[in-house]
Amino acid sequence: MMTTTNGKPPVNPHIGRWNQSVRLISIAATAFATLALSASSGEPKFAEFSIANPPGYPHGSTHEFTFGKHGDLWITQQNQARLIHLRNGKLTAFVLGKPGPQGPGPHGIEVDHDGNLWLTFQFTNRIVKVSPEGKILAEYPIPTKTVANPGPHGLTVASDGDVWWTGKEGGVIGKLDPKTAHFSLYQLRNPASQPIYISEASDHNLWFTELTNNAIGRITPAGKITEITLPGTNSRPIAILEGPDRKMWFTMEHGHGFGTVDRDGHGLKTYRANPPTAEPAGLAFDRYGHPWLQYMTPDMIGRIHPDMSVTPYCIHPSCNAPPSAVMHRIHLGPDNRLWFTELGLDRIGKIVSGY
Repeated sequence: MMTTTNGKPPVNPHIGRWNQSVRLISIAATAFATLALSASSGEPKFAEFSIANPPGYPHGSTHEFTFGKHGDLWITQQNQARLIHLRNGKLTAFVLGKPGPQGPGPHGIEVDHDGNLWLTFQFTNRIVKVSPEGKILAEYPIPTKTVANPGPHGLTVASDGDVWWTGKEGGVIGKLDPKTAHFSLYQLRNPASQPIYISEASDHNLWFTELTNNAIGRITPAGKITEITLPGTNSRPIAILEGPDRKMWFTMEHGHGFGTVDRDGHGLKTYRANPPTAEPAGLAFDRYGHPWLQYMTPDMIGRIHPDMSVTPYCIHPSCNAPPSAVMHRIHLGPDNRLWFTELGLDRIGKIVSGY
């Protein structure tokens, strides 16, 4: 374990400038229009909404999202360097810095108990706190003496208020105590493992995926790490979270499937997706506790049945609209519907019926 702290309040050399000059781009509800509502009778129906990008901005980088205390939606656009807010049909874009690889690269996002947002700035190695009004409250620079470029990617706020994140570029799991601005960094065995997703289980341990190390892992609040190798050699696990059965469920992009494991790390089982060549990315449970898969390709979302078979449903009529949607993340919303992002098309969508 590597543990560091600066012992000082969070540093934000840009906060004064940003608070004065951050542009708020209000986009009329018509610009966030429903693009499609498609499905055959008896199948899930999908609604998609387009997020408009300003002229000259990068496209195809709509990543993570979360819900605020009032049911509003917050979305990160990494290469656009924007934070998108949707409430009561109105979409507002908060520009967080310069777009592209020279900008902050916002990615992971979650809301804490007070309604504040926490983000990872992957390109500038910072954890950022944002108010429910979209104002940057503080930036916490990650110490880089022991890991030169941690690259914070995924993020979750634990039940005790600590902010946990995955260091994709540095092969580390990180923890920030917001009360003290203290960082703890925990190095994985393989620095090139690219941990990307992290979530808290009901026993308060954290689980994460190692994209290029063919493994998933568990870390205790005290920092003890257990890594579990998956079948094959390059399964590329992406999402992991606890199901209503108290097992950890995860997706495997190149493993073309999904799996479960007991919270004690035993009982690992894996299953194939449908179609067999599908690349699962996101995973969520609906209001009834039924698991759903979101495929990076083709443009499908699949329902997992009790026998672990999967029924896939096309988002677009062709199941592979050009360019590919690149389905990225899926979550249950406060309206009891599943919402998802389409990274490649800069869209947000939801399953409106058919559960």
